[in-house]
Amino acid sequence: MVGVSTISYFWYGTKPAISYTSSSPVIQSDSFETFPTVNTFFTVTNPSTMAGTETGWQRTNVRARTGTYSICNQDIGDVAGQSQEARIDISFTIPAYAKNIQINYYYFQDCEQGFDGLKVYLDGSLVHNYITSGSYGVWTPGAITTSVTGARKLTFEYFKDGKTSTGSDSVYVDDLSVSYIYDNITETPGTELIRFDNTGPYRLMYHFVNAQSPPISFVEQRVPFQPGSMYQYTDIQPRDIEMGIMVEGSSPSDLRSKIRTLTNKLINVDGVLYCRYSDGSERRLYCRYKEGLEGETSSKTMGVGFYQKLILTFRAFDPFWYSVDFRSEGTENFMRYTNDGSYEAYPIIIVGPCSAPDIAVWKTGTEEPAEGSISRLKINYTVPTGRKLIIDMRKRTVKLDDGTNVYSSIDSIANKFQSIPNDSTNYNIDVDIAGAESNGRYHVYIEKPHWGV
Repeated sequence: MVGVSTISYFWYGTKPAISYTSSSPVIQSDSFETFPTVNTFFTVTNPSTMAGTETGWQRTNVRARTGTYSICNQDIGDVAGQSQEARIDISFTIPAYAKNIQINYYYFQDCEQGFDGLKVYLDGSLVHNYITSGSYGVWTPGAITTSVTGARKLTFEYFKDGKTSTGSDSVYVDDLSVSYIYDNITETPGTELIRFDNTGPYRLMYHFVNAQSPPISFVEQRVPFQPGSMYQYTDIQPRDIEMGIMVEGSSPSDLRSKIRTLTNKLINVDGVLYCRYSDGSERRLYCRYKEGLEGETSSKTMGVGFYQKLILTFRAFDPFWYSVDFRSEGTENFMRYTNDGSYEAYPIIIVGPCSAPDIAVWKTGTEEPAEGSISRLKINYTVPTGRKLIIDMRKRTVKLDDGTNVYSSIDSIANKFQSIPNDSTNYNIDVDIAGAESNGRYHVYIEKPHWGV
């Protein structure tokens, strides 16, 4: 555990915020070295189920962009005055949490230019007509950008007008890929307003009161005509932190300017006092400046030179210092977390587009509570595409990230807001959703409470 001897400095600043960073691209690909495919992400229907399909496609080694093979249309004979289509369907499912979805491939047209060639459909709608807008006789990249998740169907079509045969009378497709990214949880740090250390104009002194523990009192019950009392519980109270600093200036006016700066950056700010340790870790105390800048000037507070000693007091309505942990995971997996802090920790759980998220927290080695049971928290709500549901176990709030309150969607049975005890044992956190577990993703943000720095 980090001790006082490893403290590097304190700083006061704005509150941090939960934010998200994009993952590296997830890429599913197939170069058709085997056929129909070895990548289980793709499902091939050959010939296509699209109405009017004459025939399907096949693997060929006539030409390939990479490797030995590509796919091309099966042979279509000339039928005077009648067009024909050879089609293949390649289906796949994009997770609901995916973003920046890209479908990429390469095509090669070896047929009658301007009359025969490749058409590409997505979910039955024409996206590209390379007869009128494509290249012939060269491998050319093709791409489709979409934001629609779920089951998708890509159709490659060789269209032949039935008049003239040119070249191999074929179109070729190779190196198909589907890529997307997703969100991982992170934190946007607070903005440093004032630093208290041993190098800058606001030097930290040894006066530091109430940093190691908040004040407590006992709530007890007296029994009439009996000596003593009965303990009920311990009341952990808000705390005032006193911090001694010395403000240095290069002249009387510079000293006044630095104290004015300190005043402007502390008063009426709903901020955080951060403690930074030598290993780069940090603890934070949510607090407001209370007093100490009232301006007493005496021989006790003014020194030789241009400096003034101040005792700053910060009021922490939430008495705990916190360290933070955050993680992201797919709903097919659970997270494991150990609370070795000073008090129970309340996770904030964030789920992306999904239906009926059902949250469980249970001790490792014991049985997971059954879905929908009283030991879980279930939200009977469908989180729409592009939105996130934020469940704050401590505040007992359930809101979308646009502020919409969906507290009324809490299940009538599975309605337990859960915490993680500080017993230094492993606990599991799991989020189940309606439908395929692989279609969901969740994030957990936990602030671990500590008595002091």
